[in-house]
Amino acid sequence: MLMFHFLKREFESLFIHRFSKSTMPIVNLFVNCFHYWVLCGVGIGYYVFHPRYAEIILISRHEKSILIASFFFCQFMSLMSHIALRNLRPKGTKVRGVPSSWGFQYVSCANYFWELVIWVIVALLTNTLSSYFFVVVVATILCQWAQKRHRRYIKEVPHYDKRKKAIIPFVY
Repeated sequence: MLMFHFLKREFESLFIHRFSKSTMPIVNLFVNCFHYWVLCGVGIGYYVFHPRYAEIILISRHEKSILIASFFFCQFMSLMSHIALRNLRPKGTKVRGVPSSWGFQYVSCANYFWELVIWVIVALLTNTLSSYFFVVVVATILCQWAQKRHRRYIKEVPHYDKRKKAIIPFVY
């Protein structure tokens, strides 16, 4: 599932996202590499792929199936939210619109919401301390980014629905 997630991220980076220096400064490259390679790759991977790793059964087989199906549903929703964002910005411009589908009708940053839910599901399935720590790091980063974008939408878009939340529907 982790491989699927990262292959999808690579696909999106190559064919969907439109990066610029303002949206993805070079410093973020190093932060992202540390975040994914060390905290996720080493932190989670070490335990999950360790020969002595034994799954601690906290959830039933049925619940595990629901989590796996939810993981792929959230991956699809994440992909669609990224496509919706891409379609708001014509190639070669800095024009930005306000998305209104694929979860954006509830929160300013549905793409971050789906990403966060994906990592919560991974943590529940792997059930390692490092995966829960990774969720805390991801949540901290995504909540900061979402709050920043949410405030910008409220400030810059006159008709923006101020009842929307930044990242977690009806909560935050």
